[in-house]
Amino acid sequence: MAAATATMPARSQHVQRIAAIVNNEVISTYDLLSRLSMVFKATRLRNTTKERNRIAPQVLESLIEERLKIQEAKRRNVTASKRDIKRAITMIERRSNTPAGDFENLINLGGPEAQSVLERIRADIVWSKLVQRRLRPRVTIGDKEVEDVLNRLKAGQGQDEFRLAEIFVSFNLPGEEVAAKRRADRLVKDARLRGANFSALARQFSRSATAAVGGDLGWVRSVELESETLKIVSTMSKGQISDPVRTVMGFRIYLHNGRRKVAAKGPSETTVGLKQIFFPLLNNATPDEIRNQVDLANTVRSAVDGCKDMELIAKEVRSPRSANLGKFAYSDLTRDIRGAIDGLPIGQASEPMKAPGGIVLLMVCERIEPQFDLPSRPQVIEDLTNRRLELMARRYLRDLRSAANIEFRI
Repeated sequence: MAAATATMPARSQHVQRIAAIVNNEVISTYDLLSRLSMVFKATRLRNTTKERNRIAPQVLESLIEERLKIQEAKRRNVTASKRDIKRAITMIERRSNTPAGDFENLINLGGPEAQSVLERIRADIVWSKLVQRRLRPRVTIGDKEVEDVLNRLKAGQGQDEFRLAEIFVSFNLPGEEVAAKRRADRLVKDARLRGANFSALARQFSRSATAAVGGDLGWVRSVELESETLKIVSTMSKGQISDPVRTVMGFRIYLHNGRRKVAAKGPSETTVGLKQIFFPLLNNATPDEIRNQVDLANTVRSAVDGCKDMELIAKEVRSPRSANLGKFAYSDLTRDIRGAIDGLPIGQASEPMKAPGGIVLLMVCERIEPQFDLPSRPQVIEDLTNRRLELMARRYLRDLRSAANIEFRI
């Protein structure tokens, strides 16, 4: 990789040299050096000869894949319009919190790095169009698949969910696994020890569809993770980067960005509608008077049958307070009231409870459980479709690579 190790000022000596040939199309060492420069700026890795030697093969592989995507798109008459490119640049600015127009202005200035960025954007656009046109019509998601996902999500209420980002290092054949693991280990080292930006590494080197958003997976529920992955991320703390996790088609590296509980059916999130029968006591009531009111409350408790009956009996015993207490968030109730109604079935009176000014029977007449933020069926279908498409697109690219005539010159 001698050409890749050339310093940037010496580029002019290498413009005409060839790094690789992909189906008779040349990737020059100048193309490679331009992309390397962009990668170093984005990832914050040190731009040294040793580092250029180390990452140049990965960068060249990325350039080869981009060339294959563009060639296939051209063969299928799929193009990227100026509007497509402008829209993609706007999205990049939003995701990277870059002021609107800054990134576009930088590209408009021209130069080798700007051209390299544009080439990557163009490859991503045409490949996305190609996948949608050729592969998406082949994807069918059944009702049972959707139901299975929704049932798993419902079952996961109250469990953990994790904010994750990923880098996916793929391999197509068993013989490529060792090299893929070595690349994944290097990326972990880059992120942990060399100070490289994880999001930038994902954009440059990840082979997942999430590369376009810096590897961001968003909030992922534990029920959606493979058991081995869940075991790993469960032990991680915020900001920690995992070792490579072996999957069917490659290795995934995870960045832990947070952990929280999925909305759960728990008392603190529940609203209750309460009714009461109040048995008054004087401030200076004797123990016998208190005992008599408790006995009366127990007698009433054994006789009352449901919420309507609660109101009728409250009138019969001339309760001085309204039977209808109203609705309360469970978390706003006093400890004594929560203790009295914990586990109490709807329509059943509680044990007599001491209250300011008397004895009270309580009844839960309504429980409103929290609304869970489950995805809609169309959202589940879209997610399943995108996952299926990602696998199909990876196979598509693998087949293009297998059929291509690729010649390395460095």
